[in-house]
Amino acid sequence: MMRGFKVGLLAAMVCMPTAGPSLAHPSGGARLPSCDAGSVQSAVARTMSRARKDYNDGLRITGLNRISQSRLDAGGTSVIARRYCRARADLSNGSVRTVYYVLEEDNGFVGIGWAVRACIPSADKWHVYGNACSTTRPR
Repeated sequence: MMRGFKVGLLAAMVCMPTAGPSLAHPSGGARLPSCDAGSVQSAVARTMSRARKDYNDGLRITGLNRISQSRLDAGGTSVIARRYCRARADLSNGSVRTVYYVLEEDNGFVGIGWAVRACIPSADKWHVYGNACSTTRPR
């Protein structure tokens, strides 16, 4: 009897909704690093280097500059805070392109920390991130 109670209690706790970032941060103060943080720049560069070589023709980001925030969505209808950013990316072939990236709170490994998705429109030939990188840009 007690074991059934413990299992039922555990199941109820697992299924309970938790306070997401918008509830925990009603002022919109999301726990996301800034667009120009070193850890973010490294993560953006890593997303390109980890991609299949035939997806982006083997291009790598060698540097980011003119970094700016496009929008911060926190405390709205979504429980996931998002910071939309853009920058000029210096690429391994010597060209310079715009890169769009989004930081998402509580989307890191097993939901801990933040995650980044980055896209260079001309390098996303399979439209993995939508037309013109639409999923990494504010709507």
